[in-house]
Amino acid sequence: MPTIHPPTIGAIIRARRTELGLTASALARATDVVPAAVAHWERGTRRPHGQSMRRLAAALQLPVETLREAPTGGADGEAARDDAKAAEREGSAA
Repeated sequence: MPTIHPPTIGAIIRARRTELGLTASALARATDVVPAAVAHWERGTRRPHGQSMRRLAAALQLPVETLREAPTGGADGEAARDDAKAAEREGSAA
């Protein structure tokens, strides 16, 4: 049976942004960051912190905890797949 992973922070950000009809540029303006930061967050290559996290949560109309507790990873689940592959390799090496 496949393992079900909770949505990654990147998936949450992208899904909520599109639900609200925001472009990545509009979200960047609302959170006072450059658009590249939003792209990094959605891809899961970086996480928002501090004031950026609070502004992002407010712009997305989400509790900060929703973002803070989400696992790292991109909107496409790439990081979760990479983690699963690494775990499989480690398990087969033992």
